Amino acid sequence: MKLEDYLVSTKPDYRNPFPPGKLILFVGDEKTGKTTAASTFSPKGADGVVILDLEAGTRCDKNITMLIHGLYPMEDEKGNIIPPEKRGFRDSSGNIQPAYSIYEALAILKQTWKDSGKTTLVIDTFDKLAEWVNEDTLAQMKAEDAELDNPKWQTVQTIEEIPYAQGIARARNTSLRIKDRLLDIIKDTGLLICNLHTQKTMRVENGRDIIVKKLPMIHEKLATTLGHQAELIGMFTVDASGNYLFDVRGFGEVTLGTRIEPLNGKIFKWNKTHPTLYEVLTKECLKYAEKLEGKEK
Repeated sequence: MKLEDYLVSTKPDYRNPFPPGKLILFVGDEKTGKTTAASTFSPKGADGVVILDLEAGTRCDKNITMLIHGLYPMEDEKGNIIPPEKRGFRDSSGNIQPAYSIYEALAILKQTWKDSGKTTLVIDTFDKLAEWVNEDTLAQMKAEDAELDNPKWQTVQTIEEIPYAQGIARARNTSLRIKDRLLDIIKDTGLLICNLHTQKTMRVENGRDIIVKKLPMIHEKLATTLGHQAELIGMFTVDASGNYLFDVRGFGEVTLGTRIEPLNGKIFKWNKTHPTLYEVLTKECLKYAEKLEGKEK
C-alpha cells in the first residue's frame, strides 16, 4: 500500500451545495422569515421538510410540522404518560393536534426518517430547546445538591448563578448531544437547520443606546460551538421596502459565513413563494460551478 491509497479528494460539488449530514444556522429577529425559508429549504420544497416546532409558531398549509412541548412526555397526577393527542394542543380552528416531547420526537424520527423521503429537518427554535435544557439542568443540579449534608444551591434561580460555570457547561453538553442525535438520524439523507432568535447587548454612549453585539439567543459558548460545526450561518432581516434578505457577511461582532465559497460574504434577496431562499442559493452555486467548469475547459 502507498500513501496515495489512503487519500481522497475533498473538492466541493457546487452543483450540490447542501449534501446530507450538514448543519445550517438561520439567525434573526422575529418575523424576518427564518421559519418560512426553512419550510421550503429542500429540492422537494415543503414536501421535503419536517419542522420540529418548539414554540407553536409555525404556519404552513402542508402537514410538515411536529409540535414539541418540552423535553419529556406530559404525565398525569398518577405519573402516567398522557397520550400526545390529549396534551391540550389545538389549531386555530380548535381541532385537536398531537404534541410530543423532544425525546419522543427523537424516537419517532429514528424509526421513520430513513424511509420518509424527507431531506431537511428544522429545529424551530434551538434557543427554546436550550432554554428547556437550562431549566431541566438547574432542577437536576438542585435536586442533587439537596442530597448533600450542606446544600448550597437551593436558592439559586438561574443556571448562570451556579459557580465555575458548572451548570452552563452541563446544559451546553446536553443541548449539543440532542443536536448530535438528530444529525445522526438524518445524516445519510438530510440537512439539519437550527433556527435561532437574536439577542442584542447594549451599552450607553453619549446618552444613546448603541448595539455592540447581535448574537444568537443562547449562551455564547454554545453559539460558538454550533458556529464551528455549521456549514452555513446566515442572518435574516427585512429592509425598509419589505424585502426579505439573507446575509452571509460577517460584520462588527456578528459571526456569519459559510464554507460554501459561492455564498460567502454576500447578501441575498429571496421570496416566500418564488424564488425561495433554497432556489436563490442553489442558483448562485450553479452559476459558480458553470463558471469554474468553463475555466477548466
